[in-house]
Amino acid sequence: MNERNTTDDANEAWADQVLRQLPLRQAPATLALRILREIEARRTLPWHRRPWGSWPLGLRVVTGGMAVALLGSMAWAWFWIDWSPGAAPAHVVPGFLGSVTAVAAHLLEALWIVLSHLGGWILLSAATFLTAAWIATLGLGTTCWRLATGYR
Repeated sequence: MNERNTTDDANEAWADQVLRQLPLRQAPATLALRILREIEARRTLPWHRRPWGSWPLGLRVVTGGMAVALLGSMAWAWFWIDWSPGAAPAHVVPGFLGSVTAVAAHLLEALWIVLSHLGGWILLSAATFLTAAWIATLGLGTTCWRLATGYR
């Protein structure tokens, strides 16, 4: 059974008719030249400013290996370090990294204590305020961009 509504078909036909009546917009005469200049400028970029896939093979192998090592160490820390409050990760991780993880664990524990003692309505109010501020900033940025570029 076809679940499409006939009003959807009528609206689609109307929108198609209206859009076909609009005049074709002409591209600026300098558009092709600007595009070719941009392609040439991107082609002459130094290797470190290009996309990673176009880097020299040796550098891709080194940076890829570093990324794998970083992800591996993060996975090791996630599965093998006791992150519970009161645990001493400095004994699990040797050297300077142990000190860093101990400090991070203590800071996270302090943050957890502070958050657990705040009321739920305070956390909800803060989350609501931050969400509203983010949405307002996004809207203001979009408005400024449209005004600056003349995009309508």
